[in-house]
Amino acid sequence: MPPGVNGLLFLPWLAGERCPHPDPELRGGFLGLGLHHDHRAMARMVMEGVVFALRSIYALARRITAAPGEIHASGGGATSSLWRQIQADVFDLPILTAYGAAQGAAHGAALVAGMGVGWWQDAAAAACAAR
Repeated sequence: MPPGVNGLLFLPWLAGERCPHPDPELRGGFLGLGLHHDHRAMARMVMEGVVFALRSIYALARRITAAPGEIHASGGGATSSLWRQIQADVFDLPILTAYGAAQGAAHGAALVAGMGVGWWQDAAAAACAAR
């Protein structure tokens, strides 16, 4: 499925937005949807819409901080090569995933809990043990 999918767009603000458009009443949806679009096109556009929304937040952050050389992906989406490729294309940066990235915050919380109960001395030790 090619990027852009024949003029279809997705605005991901289904429950309002906080950044960069602080408007709880903002609503999104599909624009340009036609009979020639199928569920694959809609799924692709949801991914692209979300990544472009992230890029608009990134643009704000770039005003106050240096540009990163890479982006770290986590959560279930990090296991999708398509999702990572869309991110790499939109941000024009390499997308890295760490061990345990598919579990996202739960993996990090488990490592922090392990440090809290003394299983590991520090975050570096916890990260090494988790591999």
